[in-house]
Amino acid sequence: MKYEYHFLTWKNTQLIEFLNKHNIEYKKGANQLWIKFSICSLSPEAEFCLKELEKVNIRKDYTTVEFSSKELLEAEFLMMRPKRQSIDIENEDAFQYGCKWISRWGHEFMRHEEQVKELVVKKVPPMKKNNAFWCESTGFSIIFADIRIRELAEENSLMGIEFKNIFLKNGKCSDEFFQMTSSNILKKECIAWGYGEKIEHCTKCGKEQYVIDNAWQLHLDFSKIEKQSDLYVTESIFGEGIARPIYVISQKFYRLLVENKLNRSVTFYPVVNVSI
Repeated sequence: MKYEYHFLTWKNTQLIEFLNKHNIEYKKGANQLWIKFSICSLSPEAEFCLKELEKVNIRKDYTTVEFSSKELLEAEFLMMRPKRQSIDIENEDAFQYGCKWISRWGHEFMRHEEQVKELVVKKVPPMKKNNAFWCESTGFSIIFADIRIRELAEENSLMGIEFKNIFLKNGKCSDEFFQMTSSNILKKECIAWGYGEKIEHCTKCGKEQYVIDNAWQLHLDFSKIEKQSDLYVTESIFGEGIARPIYVISQKFYRLLVENKLNRSVTFYPVVNVSI
């Protein structure tokens, strides 16, 4: 596992000299006033450079993580997250929300989302060789899959995966595009906490929800799970503002996606078993 720490900051001569000295590549912004660069955790000088940058109040904007093929292939379960946000859902009444919440910036968000109707989308994306999964344009709580994924699940007797119909604005049902989900819910009792998650509370009802750790790793007690499914969905308790579910797939499902080269539009993170 390696971390990439990403920076976007104002350009200054002292910073440029520091980056050049430590062989850190950077790019200048279009207006030449700011630069962006990344530091890899596997670099011998990573820890030193991060500390030196923090001393002068240059802090990372965000962190990404990359797992090795070995780590992914040894995981019994993996979190799955689409890379592409491109599907516009047209029928807002497909969801019910428990509470309204006003953020610190004054924008209104809805919380405690529950889907109650089949989805209507603006348009179905074209099927391409590299893309088999998508998610809605405003987040990652809905995963869409094309017909190849449904056929893969049926041909290999994958368990617990449901493919819900998707409708277009003209009322027609798509025959090659589906919402992928599962009725196998990972309850809160199966999830282990205290591994870097942040907790926030709904200001109206007090319900807890969580922001997962920087490594995007879910920690589960496998002893509390009946491991008979190839797809699980957590309760909608993750994320800021809108509480969302997390999708967890089996190693069998993961290997089939890799073998059939249907994994390029999805990111995977090994799930950590805390029952060992």
